[in-house]
Amino acid sequence: MSPVSLSVEGYFDATLLRMLKPDLKSSGVISLEAHSIGSVKDPAFRGQVQLRDIALSADTSPLDLEKLNGSLDIENNRVRISNLSGQVGGGELILGGSILYWPNPQFDLTLRVKSVRLRYPMGFRMLLDSDLALTGKAAASTLNVARSVCRNASSGVIGDGSNAQIA
Repeated sequence: MSPVSLSVEGYFDATLLRMLKPDLKSSGVISLEAHSIGSVKDPAFRGQVQLRDIALSADTSPLDLEKLNGSLDIENNRVRISNLSGQVGGGELILGGSILYWPNPQFDLTLRVKSVRLRYPMGFRMLLDSDLALTGKAAASTLNVARSVCRNASSGVIGDGSNAQIA
């Protein structure tokens, strides 16, 4: 049997995400480039999803995501997060790592937030700085908090979770 080849390229406006969740407000552009070659039983797959100026908000969420830019590099059964950054709560968000999605899903993700303002619960304002790492599988994962500082906007530091681990 001869190899099968498939290529897909295109983009869509992120406002189409409202089809999945009607109360979601979204904007920006998501582009896709993907190529597969090989046999039906053992295809080789490569691709990239680019996110450009993505913004997401919902009335039920205390935070809005803005100016999300970066790419997801796909190779066979792994997605690698490259240069993914944006703004949330007026502060900076940087996400990195990788996800193995088949045959046994695993993840190794990092999240850094800096100067994120959170107005939750009602009447309470916080400023967050954190470095988080989530590793493992869905059934057995570990969240490492390398640095986490939470400041009450009016009275100063209310928590410092440096080097905590949650399994």
